Amino acid sequence: RRIYYHTAESGRLLKRIDGNLPPLSLYSDLPRKFCFDGTTEAPAFLASDRQASNILRQHANLAFHRMDLS
Repeated sequence: RRIYYHTAESGRLLKRIDGNLPPLSLYSDLPRKFCFDGTTEAPAFLASDRQASNILRQHANLAFHRMDLS
């Protein structure tokens, strides 16, 4: 019922991407076209992953895109 999509920054950190980054339009234009809302609430499944939860703790205001389907 809820879909999350990472932002350029949250994706870079959680996927540990260095160097060549994907186009920023994937994280700005696309979510806007599909009516995602911005949020700092991370998906619950990331809390169960030790490395992801450490990143989320270090970057408390990390943004995501969220869509509620209800």
